[in-house]
Amino acid sequence: MPSGDGLKKWFDYELAFIGLAIAFLVVSVGVKRLAAFLGRLPLSSPEFTIGFIGVVLGLLAVLLWLAGRFNR
Repeated sequence: MPSGDGLKKWFDYELAFIGLAIAFLVVSVGVKRLAAFLGRLPLSSPEFTIGFIGVVLGLLAVLLWLAGRFNR
């Protein structure tokens, strides 16, 4: 029979993984909608696209760093 502490720790990790999955889905849908909105603007030059992708990848790197930092 599993101990209460082990079950609580497993449940905490399960909630953390579910939270990260939900956050990833929200961020990906938000980026997709933002990209679609900006695609309709006259800002669709290659330089803007490269800059936008750089900002999105930087944001994802920061989010992954924060997730690793708070998951210790």
